[in-house]
Amino acid sequence: MDINELKSKFHAAGVLLVQAEPFPDAEESGSLCVSGSLDEYLAAVKALGIAVVFVSLEKLDDQDFQYSKYEDDFLEPDIDIQDLRAVNPELHFFKKYVGEIGRFDFFAPVLPKGVMFVLEQEWYGRFLQSRQSAVETIEERSADELEALDQELDQRHYELVAQLEQLVSDEKFTRLPTPKAMLDYAREKIPELDDLEPSELRNAIAELKARIDARATH
Repeated sequence: MDINELKSKFHAAGVLLVQAEPFPDAEESGSLCVSGSLDEYLAAVKALGIAVVFVSLEKLDDQDFQYSKYEDDFLEPDIDIQDLRAVNPELHFFKKYVGEIGRFDFFAPVLPKGVMFVLEQEWYGRFLQSRQSAVETIEERSADELEALDQELDQRHYELVAQLEQLVSDEKFTRLPTPKAMLDYAREKIPELDDLEPSELRNAIAELKARIDARATH
């Protein structure tokens, strides 16, 4: 069914169908969303005495085949955007529908928040399922990659702290009078220490200083 067929159907029922820009969905707007068929929605509209219904169209777009972690990334051409078809080849089937209307959202203005109805093309529903499957695959991969990175960083942190601990056996280090002097010396001996958070590095040096001072008093 296309927009002209819908306008004719509503006109025959004595209701004016007006095309509008996309509006918030029922959950976001708090509107009542009618289940069932379009005919049942139209019957409800007539029973409520509503003379005008607004409809917004959702078309399949080339960008619908792309994935970006942040929606605003689509505004930045240099941001890495992934092609969902490479993740789920099923999506190639829907390329022929680009530019076609996949969903109609109807809104009848009636107090308190209006009455809505969603008419979705069968192919569009299948597209959304395939797209969601591809997105979930990417996000699962990203989660695994982040976990691996965290483990790598934890291991790196452990190794750097272990190297820092070894300085308690360095007589020149232990004779330095202040934590700042110790920090400068440690950085000179182990440049990789700058990979640690500055506050964490300062705290570690302070702990070493305290241990060295405590040892000197015994």
